[in-house]
Amino acid sequence: MNHGEGKVIYMARNPKDLVVSYYQFHRSLRTMSYRGTFQEFCRRFMDDKLGYGSWFDHVQEFWEHRLDSNVLFLKYEDMYKDLSTLVSDLARFLGVSCDKSQLETLVDSCSQLIDQCCSSEAMAVCRGRVGLWRDVLTVSMNERFDEVYREKMGKSDLEFDFGL
Repeated sequence: MNHGEGKVIYMARNPKDLVVSYYQFHRSLRTMSYRGTFQEFCRRFMDDKLGYGSWFDHVQEFWEHRLDSNVLFLKYEDMYKDLSTLVSDLARFLGVSCDKSQLETLVDSCSQLIDQCCSSEAMAVCRGRVGLWRDVLTVSMNERFDEVYREKMGKSDLEFDFGL
């Protein structure tokens, strides 16, 4: 990480939802036009064989820097669990001071923006939904994913809430 003046906001998404969304995104692009099965795509994701490298390595690299003063590590699912705390943490990280009323207005605006984005045609593929993976991963795929996750993330104390 660069310890200069720049600030980095890193948002990680639970990898099971991410791989479903990533697959749907790949299938929707004319330039990518991925035509393989989800099972094959998921296997490639777990084996770090997709175009942008390993999600596991990438997320762990940023997690290792979460305590750096210029890095704010967020989890996508936290927007749904506690948007107010996430917005408050973001404002504090960016040095934006706001009173309780301003914070409530900001949270409300963010909530409306999330709702608009998740219901727009641009997001029609998956709508950014948390827990999307339950509709797509089979029991055996989920078990394999858990096994790979434990293997690749076993030394990390980063945890995702797969129960949402």
